[in-house]
Amino acid sequence: MRLAREGHEARIWIREEQAKHSGDGLVERAEDFRWGEVIIADCTGFGPILDGMRADGRAVFGGSSLHDKLENDRQFSKEVFQQCNIRTPESAYLIGPDSWEKGKELISAYDGDSKLVFKPGGNCSGVVPSYVPSDNEDLLKMLEYYKSKMGDIEPEFELQEFHEGIAVSTEGWFNGEEFVVPYNQTLETKSLMNGNLGPSGGCTGNVVWPEVEGPTIEYLLSLTPFLREHGYCGPIDLNCIVGKDGIFALEFTPRFGYDAFPTLLYSLFDGDFGEFIYDMAMGNLPREMSMKTGCGAGIRMTIPPWPSYEMADGDHLAPKGIPIRGIGLESLYPFDVCLKGDELISSGGYGCIGVVNAYGDTIGEAFAEAYKICKKVRIPSVQYRTDLMETFQSEHRKLARILSSEIVAAE
Repeated sequence: MRLAREGHEARIWIREEQAKHSGDGLVERAEDFRWGEVIIADCTGFGPILDGMRADGRAVFGGSSLHDKLENDRQFSKEVFQQCNIRTPESAYLIGPDSWEKGKELISAYDGDSKLVFKPGGNCSGVVPSYVPSDNEDLLKMLEYYKSKMGDIEPEFELQEFHEGIAVSTEGWFNGEEFVVPYNQTLETKSLMNGNLGPSGGCTGNVVWPEVEGPTIEYLLSLTPFLREHGYCGPIDLNCIVGKDGIFALEFTPRFGYDAFPTLLYSLFDGDFGEFIYDMAMGNLPREMSMKTGCGAGIRMTIPPWPSYEMADGDHLAPKGIPIRGIGLESLYPFDVCLKGDELISSGGYGCIGVVNAYGDTIGEAFAEAYKICKKVRIPSVQYRTDLMETFQSEHRKLARILSSEIVAAE
């Protein structure tokens, strides 16, 4: 939709059956590839297909087997971090039928002052979520639960030492040779309910702002030789914990971040996105992104049963046809939405309506504008958090204090 507004011809190919009606009446559908088009991969998982397209001489932005591996293969990601001298928490990667028992032994033997965190990999990814326990006894019980949920699927997961701090994502867009400036940083919430209660929905709210320097950006820049060697093109994000013990990289997001990308695009990006993507895909090597200063706020808006579909393997999908009133597409980055006549309705799928975006000079101003929009929305059983302004203001202040401390400066 953004590309079409800019005057570009744009079509979408949706491969996933549960989401097949998303965008009906809003965007043109692609049934085949036309030579001269640029292929944009908005997520990982299509690596072999995109590698083949590149080999055929087609212009592709984002997505490759490397992208897939950076996101899904935690052991490979750890090796990349080590190669680039990026500090990570102590961890153990377990794979194979005896992993559950080995995991329980490691947890029981762990006598550190902290606790361990569970992170799925391989066959576990998308089946069971990451889990930060209240203590190691809690983790032992969850490991038993995950074992029962996985059944006969061979487990693959990581047990990682927990570090107290603020989780911050630092993203750069790599043009194949170097990072484009400025960079951007994101704070996000994952839990459905205020106070970080309830199930995880991946992202329930976020704030994004541009940055040009800082210790997490130094981590990002240290990836340059590796990315250049592999001809990486697209955004890449480092999720880090910033705390009193220093800065620890946790994982990569080598794709458009949900919901940080919608917030970046509709609140901060201040140029022709289609032209920027075209230059990147064609190897024209842009060196700058046109970006506002200030902050972008994103509030995810959903309807039941979201996010419970994630725990039900897609068996409990959201209804199609729920009316969406009081909001226009100038303020909403739509997900499970379509157009019937001249009315917006839910398109079924997972029940994620979209992301309400707004801009402000400060976090407070950005969320004040976003909540003005939310209060006008009329959707039966609508769900969204109302505490994001205070949550992110508090986290941002803590982050600033930590980064200005001598501990992190020395790190």
